Amino acid sequence: MVPSKRRLKLLRFLCRVTPQGWRNQLFRLQGAQIAPDAFLLVHDLGSDPFLVRIDSHSAVAGGVQFITHDGATWVFRADHPEVTRFGAIWVRENCMIGNSAIILPNTIIGPNSVVGAGAVVTKNVPPGVVVAGSPAKVICTVDEYAQRCVAESPDIPRGKDRLERIARWAWDKLEKASEPDNG
Repeated sequence: MVPSKRRLKLLRFLCRVTPQGWRNQLFRLQGAQIAPDAFLLVHDLGSDPFLVRIDSHSAVAGGVQFITHDGATWVFRADHPEVTRFGAIWVRENCMIGNSAIILPNTIIGPNSVVGAGAVVTKNVPPGVVVAGSPAKVICTVDEYAQRCVAESPDIPRGKDRLERIARWAWDKLEKASEPDNG
């Protein structure tokens, strides 16, 4: 279903002021295909939300941009008024898209993949990898990333002062990394 421009404008406004639980439903009303357990922190799926599909157990951080059309055709529209370029974006199951990433048209984010914060995805992302950069490039597998995260994760038990202990651990680690080498 492709909603009218007037309806899209109203639904986009509602997405900005609506809690996350209702936001996915509003995206669906705009024509987007959103799995029931997808977790979206974005307020907007771009100008053509009906060209966006997000599968189960996928998360999209704030500031992510879904670019489903090529606005550069404006440059030669006087000579070729009928030309336009659109493309769908498909985020497969169990993916994470980091803050402020940009996903360009005709792109599939493969299952079990991670897109790093600020990445610019210009082509398909293979399954089970982490991509980052501009343009996005594979930097490791998700398994390698998981091993690194497990190895670096602090052992801080739950409790009422847990956040304070996490903050202290993070600042201590950063301060230690900033010390000049004495060797």
